[in-house]
Amino acid sequence: MVREAVKEDLYELLDLSLFLHEKNIPENSSRLENTWNAIIEDENHHIIVNEINGKIEIRGDDF
Repeated sequence: MVREAVKEDLYELLDLSLFLHEKNIPENSSRLENTWNAIIEDENHHIIVNEINGKIEIRGDDF
């Protein structure tokens, strides 16, 4: 299911980012939480995710 990301998706998105191109996940901090909240609450900012069986995933046949 394709849907817009919600606040609770932060850590799954960080894991996905790590898989795709990052070397580490940012430390859980108030700065991280504040940045994520600002993104999620911004009506002009949209993050679209693909959810498969309750998890955010890359389409399996892409990799």
